[in-house]
Amino acid sequence: MPTASPSYLLPSLAYIVVLVVVVFLAYLTTVVVAKLYGGRYRANNIKVVERLNITNDKSLWLVELAEKYYFLAVDKNGIHKLDCIDGDKLTIIEREEKDKMPFVALLKDKMKRAPNDSE
Repeated sequence: MPTASPSYLLPSLAYIVVLVVVVFLAYLTTVVVAKLYGGRYRANNIKVVERLNITNDKSLWLVELAEKYYFLAVDKNGIHKLDCIDGDKLTIIEREEKDKMPFVALLKDKMKRAPNDSE
């Protein structure tokens, strides 16, 4: 029965330990960079409520600013304001509430809204 020689075992363990240390340091670096630069671009008064991608370079955005909601079109040429909506006219489902809904309830809701294919 072959056995591992101690001369090969020690360098192999050293390589594994070095690999684990390098991966841990890379993870720690990304966490620190995210904390340092992640909060730098956040705004307290502007919130993107929803975003819908139409194509790769075109999307629709619903942005909350000063208790008003702006419906924007974004494309490669710029940002265009489509409409300004009062907050009373919108029903906004918070992301946390949507995530708490059970899968079966979400599926039933989607099936109710799906067009009937037999027509």
